[in-house]
Amino acid sequence: MHIGRFTYKREDVDCKLCTEYRGRKKCPHPVCPYITERIEAGAVTYQDAVYAMIHPGCQLIRRLPKLILTYQDSFWADDRHKSRMEFFNTCLGYVPSRNTPAYYAAMYLLTANETLYWRMANCFCHSGLDFSFAILRGISPHNYALYRAAVGLFTDRRGVTLSEMADRELVDDEAFRLIMLTVKTGIVTFFTALGAFLGWKGVMLMAWLFVMALDYLTGTLAACHDGEWSSSVAREGIWHKGGMIAVVAVAAISDWIMVMVAECIPIGIEWPGIIMPLVLAWYIITELGSILENAVKMGANVPTWLVSILKASANFVEAAGDHIIEGATEGHGEETQTEEKIE
Repeated sequence: MHIGRFTYKREDVDCKLCTEYRGRKKCPHPVCPYITERIEAGAVTYQDAVYAMIHPGCQLIRRLPKLILTYQDSFWADDRHKSRMEFFNTCLGYVPSRNTPAYYAAMYLLTANETLYWRMANCFCHSGLDFSFAILRGISPHNYALYRAAVGLFTDRRGVTLSEMADRELVDDEAFRLIMLTVKTGIVTFFTALGAFLGWKGVMLMAWLFVMALDYLTGTLAACHDGEWSSSVAREGIWHKGGMIAVVAVAAISDWIMVMVAECIPIGIEWPGIIMPLVLAWYIITELGSILENAVKMGANVPTWLVSILKASANFVEAAGDHIIEGATEGHGEETQTEEKIE
């Protein structure tokens, strides 16, 4: 077994050595695509890292100047913070599937002070973190903010939202500083605008928006090619896309409601949140089919097997949706029969 121990150095991550470097034009990206490696090499300041990870239009931007001004070049909340985290890390040992950057970031937050450390001690286990053992009764707003952030980092559950992070009354300056320090560990994807709820679903959302725009573009080009372009038809296309956005929004809200019900109401159900992904998959396949039709109108040859694959994919998504409905109906029927027997 070979264990890689390579670590980046400053000279390894010099911008002139980057494949994205364009000579006099330098880097075309507003945010370095290799920011994690540059942070590891110590070539990025805390100010650069924070501003690179937060979009200029984000509501958190108002809190950043004070955060950077009060930064004391210390990763730890107090003198005991490091020893508390090292104690847990030593006791629990190393498990490759568990000891991810998200795991260490959550451990860092949950050991920030003695009170939180005591309340969260039972959450740490061999498999990772089980937040059902957290002691939350009487917890302070400061510690609750850190707890919520750790939950969002390590699980798929909803953590601290951007609006909450922007509110000083909900997340005080010290909690905000500790949460933002996890940016230096590379766990910035958990604080993106999509939030913890979306995750991989956000990728599907972006893909759908892209193919929807491509379908509109190719449709316009095809109409111009045939001399049939009409402003009224173009407007109808825009209204059609707007209706699709409304449907996806309804699916996302339905998923969110079901997730909240499953987590907060003890009725014994688990909801994986698959309504929006299925709707997005169905729309993506439909848009891809429409793009192929537009391509044919523009004179392109399209393989018949590609069209068949898209049709089969659409049928698969339809069957998956029907399976969910059938499962829910059967579950409801079983509950009704149980109730009748009890009566």
